[in-house]
Amino acid sequence: MGCGERTGSPARGDNTPAECASLLDVLSEIGDERAINHALSLLAVSEPSTRDRNLAIADVLLRRAAVRSWPVLKSLMESDDDFAREVFLRAASRHSFGDKPFYIGLSERDIADVYVLTTRLFPRDENAEPATGLITAFDSIGQICDGIPRHLAGLGTEASVQVLRDLVADHPELSVLPYELSLAERTMRIATWSPLIPKEVLELTDKPTLKLVTSPSDLHKILVAALEKFAQELHGAQTPVRDLWDRQQGKDIFRPIDEPAISDVIARFLRAELEAAGVFANREVEIGRAPGAPVGERTDILINAVRRRADGEKFDPITAVIETKGCWNRELFTGLEAQLFRDYMIPLGAEIGIYLVPWFDTEKWDVNDRRRGHVPKITIEEVRARLEKQAAALPEGFLMSAVVFECRVPSASHKT
Repeated sequence: MGCGERTGSPARGDNTPAECASLLDVLSEIGDERAINHALSLLAVSEPSTRDRNLAIADVLLRRAAVRSWPVLKSLMESDDDFAREVFLRAASRHSFGDKPFYIGLSERDIADVYVLTTRLFPRDENAEPATGLITAFDSIGQICDGIPRHLAGLGTEASVQVLRDLVADHPELSVLPYELSLAERTMRIATWSPLIPKEVLELTDKPTLKLVTSPSDLHKILVAALEKFAQELHGAQTPVRDLWDRQQGKDIFRPIDEPAISDVIARFLRAELEAAGVFANREVEIGRAPGAPVGERTDILINAVRRRADGEKFDPITAVIETKGCWNRELFTGLEAQLFRDYMIPLGAEIGIYLVPWFDTEKWDVNDRRRGHVPKITIEEVRARLEKQAAALPEGFLMSAVVFECRVPSASHKT
């Protein structure tokens, strides 16, 4: 191609970076693979004397042959931030509204890598006013970058959903991602929708209690309803609330069981209510504990509702996490966001979170139990309102609820 390093006199016949770029532009536009291969081989020599030439080559390749050249460009750009910034700015300076971004055609994983690289090199101020008037290359970079999650969401493929889940988990500071993830999941479910098979139709007819779960909203409603049923039945026949209190030495004095034990009681109820009863017509439900804390300290319940392909492989999980917080917990009013949302939902890619707070009355609570003194001196209604406000403030794209229920000592009368 003649794009050699220019040294000495022009009489040598070497091309300048601009001449090299022009020649490569013409040849790559007509799909000349030899020219593209030669250009890529030149990028392997990266030193101060070749920098201008490599920038010119990278600029053309990113515009004309991004899919073919991205592995080489990515390796070079990830190792040299200044080089990467200049390449992106050159590409952005030629980008106009309506133009097809250079990343179109790359794999979902590669597009996600472009997003990570550009957001790191060109951090955005989410509170900044949109650019008006003359649009600079920096403004165009922002527009290109902002369009990447939207593009991934529009693809609605399993791969795009997975890379968005990974981006959400790895970059919780990027608040736009959860919403785009929810759009991607919705698009994927529409694309992979299939009608109920005859067996499922007959089951729905014969058993009206069966539920169809086609979205996180469906599963969220079912779980909240199940937990509200649990709360209502606590003080009913045979007073199952006894499972949540430990009587002290045969006296009329009690202590609440600990948080992991409360989660065990809730998990058993949900297995009987949802899993064993076959509540779902089109999905299988799996109830367990999320990975993280050591066994015996876990207070979270992980619920997956999955579909199966014809070959039996699981796909399209809708995931929920239930976090239990006793009313005595010092993190009662910080755990909803810091633990349930940040520590569990984001890393696990869970669309649904339920913050479960059993509210134990203190009348016959053992005064020697130090937890008793940590219970806030406010009403259960105030607790519920405060937590619901926190849940509503979380980023769009997640479904979060606070379920606070009363746990009176079995022999105590109802206190208001």
